[in-house]
Amino acid sequence: MNFNITPMQSPPSVTPYDMCQINSAAVCTFNEFNVQQIVPQFHYTIPTTEESKNPPQRSYVERKKIRADNEKRRREIMNQAYQELRNEIPGASNQKLTKIETLVQATAYIQQLEEQLGG
Repeated sequence: MNFNITPMQSPPSVTPYDMCQINSAAVCTFNEFNVQQIVPQFHYTIPTTEESKNPPQRSYVERKKIRADNEKRRREIMNQAYQELRNEIPGASNQKLTKIETLVQATAYIQQLEEQLGG
């Protein structure tokens, strides 16, 4: 991905005190400084494609299916991660454990390993 960076025109004679709308340097504290008022020195642009300019218009049913597919993929990844965790716990890989039981046993196993390392 390429970024186009071009210097922006800065407003005439802007000081940090002008940005936080304070007349004197003596009264400007860090807590009063509003970062959103800082004028950026550069303008970043990301090249656009035709699809990003005009995204396809999807129906409600299509959007709902996409969300359902994304959620299904997320659940599959989570279940795979839990199974990998079960495989690392001695004696738990051949048992059917709930997610909370897996986490409890993993925590107990980690504590046991820490005790072995500690002394």
